[in-house]
Amino acid sequence: MKIMAGRDCIPDNGVLGLKPDLHSPGKNSVRWLSCAVLAVLLLVGLRLAGAQTLPNNPSPATVQSPSGAGVPGASTPPPAENLSTANCNPCRFKIAETLAPYLVHFQFQSFPNDDQVIESLQVSRDDKPGWSQSLPVHNMDPTSKGEEFFIGSADINFDGYNDLFLVTRRGVANAYADYWLFAPAKEDFTYLGNYPIFTVDSSKRQLSTYERGGHGGLIYQANHYRFINGVLTPTASEKQEATDRQGLYRKSVYQYKDGKLRLIKKETIRPHSTE
Repeated sequence: MKIMAGRDCIPDNGVLGLKPDLHSPGKNSVRWLSCAVLAVLLLVGLRLAGAQTLPNNPSPATVQSPSGAGVPGASTPPPAENLSTANCNPCRFKIAETLAPYLVHFQFQSFPNDDQVIESLQVSRDDKPGWSQSLPVHNMDPTSKGEEFFIGSADINFDGYNDLFLVTRRGVANAYADYWLFAPAKEDFTYLGNYPIFTVDSSKRQLSTYERGGHGGLIYQANHYRFINGVLTPTASEKQEATDRQGLYRKSVYQYKDGKLRLIKKETIRPHSTE
């Protein structure tokens, strides 16, 4: 596995502030810290099982626990990979032990001010001459030429095959990525969507996201997801928002029931002063 912390690394979601979970009560100046945190969390996260609940310290990278866990009959995918690179030329990803590596090239779109975005991922295989697939990239923020991008593979839907992801937006608090699921029958990829960076719990077959807002992290949204009948479905959510009264916040908790998220709890929160 190859892990590199680039000079414009993805920041840790909530590393500088409060990071509640679904079961809790309640650019430049930080890049060096983000890079260090990213490298450590990747090294640890790729070797440990996912958290039992939405983690209090959510990782900025897509990580997974031992492959195929909790999936009867699922094959074991290769280890997840996380790369920070200015250009895939190509990047090679092992999707399944029984398949040749998939080669990914970046297709760039450049702008007059020297900014650029990745317009698509061009996917091919050495053992299938003439075969290729273009994966359009969505909602990518422009970056300066030479800056690094974060791309990787992990088994997102717990079927025993690695999937692809590319970080498209990143800030101090939150990062978002495009995800593509591997389709074994066709040996190609289908677009899943653009989401906050997933934390993957293979033992529970569950994905989690955490988005930190303002007010020192007191505004946030945390979600759990599962694949139900092959569809990524939110199964639990907790959201805390500011009210029109200073120092008071409204927390709403939802759980999946009868085919949809339903509100099960709503309360007003007054956090303890830290002064």
